[in-house]
Parts: sequence; C-alpha cells; structure tokens
Amino acid sequence: MAGGHGGSSKIWTILKWILLAFIVALIIFWIITGGPRKAWEVGKHYSNPAAIIFNDATSSDGLIRLPWQPTELTRGPDITGYAELAEEQRTGADGGSTSRDEIRQFGEPSPYAGVVVISGSSIGRGQEYIELASQGSVALGISGWSLQSAASGLRAYIGNAAPVFISGVVNQTAPVFFGIGEHAIVTTGASPVGVSFRENVCTGYLQRFQEFTPPLTTPSAAGASYNECVNAHYADASFALPSWRIYLSASSPLWNPTHDTIRLLDGSGRIVDVISY
Repeated sequence: MAGGHGGSSKIWTILKWILLAFIVALIIFWIITGGPRKAWEVGKHYSNPAAIIFNDATSSDGLIRLPWQPTELTRGPDITGYAELAEEQRTGADGGSTSRDEIRQFGEPSPYAGVVVISGSSIGRGQEYIELASQGSVALGISGWSLQSAASGLRAYIGNAAPVFISGVVNQTAPVFFGIGEHAIVTTGASPVGVSFRENVCTGYLQRFQEFTPPLTTPSAAGASYNECVNAHYADASFALPSWRIYLSASSPLWNPTHDTIRLLDGSGRIVDVISY
C-alpha cells in the first residue's frame, strides 16, 4: 500500500513539472514572437485601463465587447477634406478664408440649407455645445438630423425631446419641431435632468438643483418650485419659450478642441450648414 501511494505521488509530481514546463514554454514563445511589444502597442492607446474592458466610446478597437455594444462607432462617409479646409482656414495657407458656401460643396447641399444655421459654438471650454437657429418661415422637424466631425468622422444624432418637462417623472418625448425664430443648444453630454426638453417660463427653477451650460433662462413666472410653476402657468400663451435644450448623451467630447469642421446634416445626410474653427 505504501508503495502504491509513493507511485501516485511521483506521477503527480511529474505532471506538475510537465505543466510548469509547458507554461514556461508558452511565456518564452510569447516573448520571442513580440508579445510584450504588441501588448504595449494596444495598451498605449488607452489612457483609462477600464476602456480596454468596456470599449470606450471614442475607440472602436476594444479587446472585449459586451453583448449590447455596437460592432463599431457610428461614422459617416469619409470627409477628411473638411479637416484640410479647416486647417487652411485656420492658418491662412490658401491666402484667404474659406466661406461656408465653399465648404458646403464637399457634400450634397440640403434643401434646408440657410433655413437652419449653426449660429455659435463652445468647444474646448468645459461642456461643449453647438447653437442652432431657425431662419425659416415654417416649423421644421430636426429629430433624426445629425452633427458630424471632420477630424474624427464621428456622427451624433438629434433625438426627441420633452415638449413640457415635468420634474420627478418619466417624461414623454416627441420629435423636435423647430419653429420660426427658435434656437437650440445642442450639448454633447448627457442632460442634467435625463432628457432633452423645450424651455419654458419656469425652467430657470431647475438650476436650483442642477447645473446647466450655458445657464437656463431666468424664470419669468412665479412659483414655489418648478412643478408648481408649470401647473400654474401651463395654459398661458407665453408659457413655451422659443428655445430647446438638446443632449446627444455622448460619454466623451465629439469635436477636436483646437480645430475641426462640424457639419449639420439633415435626415438624408445632406449638408444643412457647416462651421470651422
């Protein structure tokens, strides 16, 4: 019996050494074939190690992809020519400035060009946003339109919004209809209240508990709280303001902080307007 136990122990010892030798051989093979260098090349693209696991929204080459993540980032057609034009405009390399009309020729113009325009932007200074303004004579639906960066090719879509935001409940949303003379702040990040919305005479009260960039319109109607103000003034003709807060809910900046060309595209991907900086 003692001899039997001794034989089994020797077999297990031999198997352990064989396994250890196999692991060592794999490590040596990995090193010889450039494994450390390849791991460094992959890892250096991630400033945040968690991005390697969760596939950061600004990268399409994560090592592990979760079931609900898309196979690739939403990208439009190749518009690298926009980046070159933006750089020429910024440095004056072409001897003069590039007009919006000239840049617009790099894609099919939209029939809404000039009806909705990019009227301003805030890039590289805290929370980034683009300002849109309606110059048309009729209301125009802009849900399904998008904004695209020439530098990265990333394209973010404008979704629905709450016509009348109510605090503390799940708000019903509807397509955004841009009325005559209205404007919108389209912010890259997430909404402080969880949804895009149209401003009203009471929305300034929301700044008591959340921070908005740029600040909301100062409330022009009285009320002890936002919801009480809405209940008291919802039927007023002046209740709804001609301004929208639209949030793209991106987890990281979409626009190059130093120079880029951003184009506004309609639902068919045609160019409505562009802005370069």
